[in-house]
Amino acid sequence: MVIETNQDAQDLLDGLGQSKQTPVTKIEYAVIRTEAKLKKYFHNLFQPITGAVKGWKEWDKGRITLLERHCKKDEKGDPVMVPSPEGQVYDFTPENKIIAREEMTKLDLKHKDYNDEVKRREKESVRLLKEPFTGNQEIYKFDPKFLPSNLTGDQLTWLQFLMKGTEKEIDEIIENLN
Repeated sequence: MVIETNQDAQDLLDGLGQSKQTPVTKIEYAVIRTEAKLKKYFHNLFQPITGAVKGWKEWDKGRITLLERHCKKDEKGDPVMVPSPEGQVYDFTPENKIIAREEMTKLDLKHKDYNDEVKRREKESVRLLKEPFTGNQEIYKFDPKFLPSNLTGDQLTWLQFLMKGTEKEIDEIIENLN
């Protein structure tokens, strides 16, 4: 199997966690070694666009202050938080939500340099993930003869990228496991 883009490699890295508990030492070694190498590859790839962005503390302090000023409060005067897909968030009345958004826009304009840098880094991250993957030497391959027959489909999905052989050979081996 071939990894073409950095996004493919990132997906592989994310999926390898599902394959760590493989009962065969040679396969487990391949997974752990590849995972470590890919983490280092991505650390080096993204290093130029990571780290603190100048102005973040001031922007974040202003953001929290304005959100807490306009959100609903409990009997003690503390902000009311509600669950959301992103985690706990402030709860607002519809009117106060509009006011908070307007003030947030003003805050973002006040901290334009910070926001521009964040947007630049996000665009650069997307661009880097679309680039061709140059870390194929980071992928540790194992002989598929070590594959046990009791692997899940999710494990096989990711392990096939670590197997020696052509795509056709690997497909045949996987098909014969069932």
